Amino acid sequence: MTWLVIHLWLWCLLAFVVGALVAWFVVRALYRPIREVSADLSADLKERVA
Repeated sequence: MTWLVIHLWLWCLLAFVVGALVAWFVVRALYRPIREVSADLSADLKERVA
């Protein structure tokens, strides 16, 4: 029965690592610098006011 616990623990660890890597790549791909975001926001606000 111990082998089952160890086997399950390893699969859970592997799934966590894969999920963390996928999340890191997604966040990194969607990341935009603060200056770029604030420039877009100010441009949108100027368009709405004008």
